[in-house]
Amino acid sequence: MPVPGDTRPLSAIQVHASSSGKHLAQACAGLACDYCTQKAASELRTNVKGLGPGMFVCRLDRSWLEADFPLEGLLIKTLAEVKKLQSACAYVYLDITRGASPEPRYILRDQPSLMQQATACEEIEALRSTRWAIESAFAAELPRAEAAQALLGQNIREMMGDLAAKRSVDLPRLRHGVEAMVASVARNPSAFAWLNEMKRLG
Repeated sequence: MPVPGDTRPLSAIQVHASSSGKHLAQACAGLACDYCTQKAASELRTNVKGLGPGMFVCRLDRSWLEADFPLEGLLIKTLAEVKKLQSACAYVYLDITRGASPEPRYILRDQPSLMQQATACEEIEALRSTRWAIESAFAAELPRAEAAQALLGQNIREMMGDLAAKRSVDLPRLRHGVEAMVASVARNPSAFAWLNEMKRLG
């Protein structure tokens, strides 16, 4: 129900939430496209032979789960860390906005092209134009959306606690909350959007 101080009738809030829900995936898709483009511009695919202290490794040539490195990335501080990276990877991605740049001769020029980035953006644009079919009534979906929101919030808090304590992150646990949220939005985006509106007003 409406929160104290909100004079709008419930129907008006639901209409607003419905409109927000319809654009939820579109807005996220647009932000993802912009973010990917900006991130690609600051990352350099680099041969591990060119690594040195002061460089920030933001991505590996494999999943972080396959290597014993911090999930949030690694600021190289010692030669031991350089050797560890060289033994585990053939190349890595350096974020030059967060650390030193490599020598040009070690930069791998065949990194993902602008055409590949454009293809990714085209796929995101396709998501923007997707017509969402309502699979669950608002009243029926609301409690499930609330449970998904609570689960995701708890998972995120636990993940941040693990990162702060420098513990390994339990990705499968976090995935459960994300999947619950996605499933709820897919069934009826208005329910999750309505909860977010109530939280904003509350």
